[in-house]
Order: sequence, then structure tokens, then C-alpha cells
Amino acid sequence: MGFLDFIESASDRVFDELKPQAVTGWFARFRDGLGIERFDDFGNRKVFHSFRHTFVTLSRPNNPIDHVQQVVGHEKMSAGTTDRYSHRLPVADVLGVVDSISYK
Repeated sequence: MGFLDFIESASDRVFDELKPQAVTGWFARFRDGLGIERFDDFGNRKVFHSFRHTFVTLSRPNNPIDHVQQVVGHEKMSAGTTDRYSHRLPVADVLGVVDSISYK
């Protein structure tokens, strides 16, 4: 339906007009409205950014680190000088990172 083309055409952020503070505030109200505890078993706050932490944690064992870094928007930092010459991979090449996640 054209979503992958839309992603490929993004210069930096995919949804640039979306303000992070709006999402953070909405999530806190949503979480509280559902009666979900604010902290996990380890004392970490349950915030919208927790989804990113969980995704990275679950994807690292099964995928090349540079693929995970690209999907979550982190700077590539594992190949030294070679990183300067490496460009973004096509979305199809890193889709396996997303497909490897299971929240069971």
C-alpha cells in the first residue's frame, strides 16, 4: 500500500510532525486509566519509551547489531571507521529485525 516507499523517502524521522511530548503525556494517561502500575518488577518506570527498551532487548539476540541500530534509529557504533562508509540498508533488508520479535 506504499508504506515501505513512504519510509524509504523519509529523510530523518518518519513522522516528523509528531511531537514526543504529546505521545509521552497521552501514554501516561492511558496507562493510568487502565490501572497499570507505574513501575516494573525491577523498579523501572513504565513509560512510552519502555516499548523501545523492550524491542531492543528482544531483538538483539537474533539479529546483527547494525540492523537493530538502524531499525531503532541508533548510531552505528560497532565497526569503527567502516561505519563512516556504511549507508542505511533498504527497509526490506532490516525487516527481519521486526519479524523476529515475539511478545509471548
